[in-house]
Amino acid sequence: MTGNNLSHQECIYVNGAEKLTISRNIFWKCRGTSAINFTQSGPTAQEGPRDMVVENNVFELGLEPNTDKPLSAGSIQGCLQCVGTNIMRNNLWLQEPILYPQAKWLVTANVGPITSCNSGTTYRYNVSTSRTCGSGDIVRTDALNASWYEDRANHKWRYLPGHPAAGRGDPASMPAIDLFGTARPLGGLPDAGPVEIN
Repeated sequence: MTGNNLSHQECIYVNGAEKLTISRNIFWKCRGTSAINFTQSGPTAQEGPRDMVVENNVFELGLEPNTDKPLSAGSIQGCLQCVGTNIMRNNLWLQEPILYPQAKWLVTANVGPITSCNSGTTYRYNVSTSRTCGSGDIVRTDALNASWYEDRANHKWRYLPGHPAAGRGDPASMPAIDLFGTARPLGGLPDAGPVEIN
């Protein structure tokens, strides 16, 4: 993405949308506040994005605007005034999403860092590299190690056998297919993150 805007150079900028699903993408070198930024179209919560689904995506390192300096956080900017039922499931991120207590999210079966538990968010079945926030969450500090992926350096995120996310997904909330079009679940319990191998 190119342009002269010094702050908003996101890969996707969502303004006041309803029932939008963002699925099966690999984001890298997105610049600005995040790869995806949800924002409201007006001053009231009723005008904010509603009923968003973000699933089966990979969020590689984002970059500060107009630089190659990595963002410290912000794979997804979860919006101050999202309303309705918003779901963030089966994603993999290298940088933690920015979520706000005013916006209600279900964050389930994701893989990556979670360093703080947002009071307005329901967490479950996440494979975190840092801490747990809800039922079924586990900590696996090695979950993002390159040895678990086909070729992380070249954006090939297929899991290798024994991946920490195998069998750790949410049995009550999962996409029908994974990032590559494979049906979920393949066996017993679904896998967490965007890839199904189990």
